[in-house]
Parts: sequence; structure tokens; C-alpha cells
Amino acid sequence: MRKRIALITTWFPPSQGVAVQRMHAFAQYLSADYEIEVFTLLDNTHTKHIEDKFITVHRYSEPFLFRILKHKTTDITFLHHLKTLCKITLGYIFPDPLNNWKKKVSIALNDMHHQNPFNVILSSFSPVQPHEIAITFKQSHTSVKWIADMRDEMSLNTNLTYKQKHKLSDIEKQVNAFADAIISVSDPLVNEFKIQCPDVKTFFAVKNGFNHNLKFDPVKKSNITKLTWGYFGTFYGLRKPDIFFSALEKVIKTISVPIEGHLFGVHHNFTIPESLKSSIFIHSTLSYIDTVKKMNEMDFNLLIHPSTERKGIFTGKLFDYISVQRPILAIVDVNDVAAELISNYECGYIADFNAPHEIAFQLQCVIGDLMRGHFKVASPKNIALLHRKVQIEKIKAYIESTAT
Repeated sequence: MRKRIALITTWFPPSQGVAVQRMHAFAQYLSADYEIEVFTLLDNTHTKHIEDKFITVHRYSEPFLFRILKHKTTDITFLHHLKTLCKITLGYIFPDPLNNWKKKVSIALNDMHHQNPFNVILSSFSPVQPHEIAITFKQSHTSVKWIADMRDEMSLNTNLTYKQKHKLSDIEKQVNAFADAIISVSDPLVNEFKIQCPDVKTFFAVKNGFNHNLKFDPVKKSNITKLTWGYFGTFYGLRKPDIFFSALEKVIKTISVPIEGHLFGVHHNFTIPESLKSSIFIHSTLSYIDTVKKMNEMDFNLLIHPSTERKGIFTGKLFDYISVQRPILAIVDVNDVAAELISNYECGYIADFNAPHEIAFQLQCVIGDLMRGHFKVASPKNIALLHRKVQIEKIKAYIESTAT
């Protein structure tokens, strides 16, 4: 008889984003061996319950105001900032905007457990409400194994206010008391939680990875008449393309072929310099598979992640970039996991986010290598290790060794 898993998350298709892809992969690959019941937010494009082989998705509504304030890649800059301001303001008025959703899920989770018991609950942070649901459930059902997925830091997140950190610290103490295992996206984050939650028995990293089965070969072009680069995803906070654009303006003066940029799914919250406007094109968000195919069509892909006090952050697109057999120009924290992975896999060019001259130099290097027909890409063996299916085998191994 199949073991049963309750997956509690606010992130699930048809929503988009790295968190959604992680949760969908959990459900997709765990369902090969287990019955999965997903408890998530209601989306107007779906019915409340969706049956898909061994996956059942239960959707419960959130407040209307918070639904309409979700950011979209089609939002103009003013609308993007207005939604952000409104969400911050509502956060002060309603400190727990998902409280009703949390109550509905808790009731449904208990009812379904009594009808057909779960062997494992798997909740994912952030936001914190899925873990709060798991804590309440675990208090009454101690024999059910709880895996707490930590996509981000909790109380150690340096971007939070004192009040936010204090609340998350209290939640961490409860996670420490009731969770059977903690997983996260990288070893540095796992190590942080080992310190924050010393009573939890099991910790391991489950990288986000890529989630397609397309096969690509590194194409070596000859007689190059144009070079293309791609960026996939959003810009926000310190993650902006300004410093790359500045380097690009300098470098294009030194090369003999035109270079063309394609930005997919970006918010309109940045400015393209006048000298580059004719060679940079903005496109709407694509489906995941179409996005991956577009990554492969580029001569190289751009990764931007600012240097901060936060460590252990890969950014989701990195794994897809590696999978498509195209070089990566990484403008990142050279002392963090993304730079380490690219260096170990020998699949790109790394420049410190805070070093403009280094960015220009690495941009010249990637262009020069491409012009000579040299591609820095990962080996097929290393790429295979980054597939989400392979990463999720770690969760299966834990369940088989502990869950009854």
C-alpha cells in the first residue's frame, strides 16, 4: 500500500516562479511512489480539486486584495511599485493575511488524515503559514513524520525587521521541537538550520535543479555574424542590469560583430541606455519548456545576483542555464554557492557583482571564446546530477528509512 504525503505550500501551478517549480517537482516525482495530497492557494483558473493520477490538489482561497496585488511581468514600473507599496501597507494592517487560509487547510488536513492517514507531511517556507499548519498538526499526530522545507533563511534573514525576525525565531523554536527533518536548497543554508534547530535529527540539501528531459549539444559556430545573450527572470532590489549594461556599452566598441540581448519575463523596473536600446529586446514570460529552448538559442546567458550577507543562494535559473549547454556570464558573489558550482562545473565566466572592470573583462572573455568557437559548458554527467528528479531521490530515501 502506498504511503501518503501531505504537501503544504502557497506555491503551486498555475502560479509561476522558482518556488512553484520546486513544489511542483516535489509532487511530480514523489507521486511515482506515494499518494500526494497538495494543500495550496485557490487560483481562479482551476477548480477547487484537481485529480492527476496519484496527486490530488486542494485549493483554498486567500483574501481578494492580496490576489489582485500579485506582481505580473506585464506590470509597468508605476504599477509594480504601487502594488509593492500596497502590499507593505496591508502587511501592517493585516499581520497574518493568510490566517483564514491557514484555518481552512488545518481543518481539511485533519479531516483527511482521520479518513485516510498520512505518513508524512511536507511543508515549505516561505511564507511561514505552511509550517504553522504543520506544527499544529504535528502536536496532535506525533507519529506522522514532518519534513520542513526551508527555501530561505528564517530568523537569520538580514533583510527582515526586528519584529519579523523575532516572530520567525519563535516559529524556528517550534520547528526545532516538532520537525523530524529539515531540508533546504544548499549546504550553507542547511548548516544554518543545524545551529538554529539543534534538536532536529535529520538535515540534508535538496537543490532546486532543472526539470526537463530535453537534450542539447554545445554548438560551435563558425563565421559568426552576430552574438546573442539572454536573461530570464525578473529584476528587483539590488538585482538590476545597470552594471552589466555599463560594461556592455564599453565592450561592444571593441568587437567586430553586433551583439543582441533578449530579456524574458522581466518587470519594467529598469532603464536601458540609449546606446543599447536598438539591440536589446524585451519579451513576455514563456512556458517553462519554451524558456529552456530559448536559453539554448542564446550564445550565452546572463546570471545576476548581488553580493549580500546572505549565503547559499543559487537562484533557480542557474540550473536551467547549465542544462542547456550554453556558457554563463555570472555577475555574482564570488564567494557563494553559484560561483562555486559554475567554477566546479567549468561552465561559465564569473565576475564579482561589485567590480565593474571585472565584469567588462569577463564579458570580453566570453565573447572572445565564442568568436574562437570555444564553449565553456558542463559535462553531461555533471548536468544529469542537477535534475530535480535526482535531487528528490534524497527525500524518497529519507521517507523509506523512517516513515511507517
